Amino acid sequence: LIFIGANVGTTILDQIIASPFLSWAPYILAVGVLIYFIGLRQPNLRLGGAVLLTIGLILLGIHLMSSAFSVEGELLSQRYLSQLVANPWLMFGFGIGFTALIHSSSASTGIVLAAVLAGVVSSAEVIPFFLGADIGTTITENLASLVTKRPGKVVARASFLFSLIESVILMIFLSQFIYLIDLITPDDANPARLATNAHIIANTVSAFMVLPFL
Repeated sequence: LIFIGANVGTTILDQIIASPFLSWAPYILAVGVLIYFIGLRQPNLRLGGAVLLTIGLILLGIHLMSSAFSVEGELLSQRYLSQLVANPWLMFGFGIGFTALIHSSSASTGIVLAAVLAGVVSSAEVIPFFLGADIGTTITENLASLVTKRPGKVVARASFLFSLIESVILMIFLSQFIYLIDLITPDDANPARLATNAHIIANTVSAFMVLPFL
């Protein structure tokens, strides 16, 4: 249950990145630092400050990366991303490999969203990357399961199979899936909103579908 819930929870950061909160990053960071130091002797207050500080740092990093992509956007698009986005399955595989390498789907999707916000790639083109990232992130728990007993290994393999089956099915019906997400995404939404909506809806719906079979 925790792993299935985590698949949904990890998509929340994507939603924040695609919201106006991204431009508030310096203010969130400053408030987090202030609360953290005010609450040095109050564990709950200090924890709240640490959470805000962390969110502020993540959002600031995405904002800085999107600015960097904007400066070198055309060069990056031509040299590194044009071939990937031209083939959805290649983008899917890249999502698996890159996320497995850095052990964090939130970080990998955040980097890709920075490219979307900079106009380097379109939101629809990165959806296969998001689906691949859901598989790639399970490498961490499977590595951790190597030193656990059988129950830990069962949970890690189940998490991998859940993400694999979900993502492959959606990749097979990718055009129909993107069409449905496009219908519920406002035309004037943030450029990254289509991809973030696809991510959260895919993980939420698949989580509820698998619950009866746990």
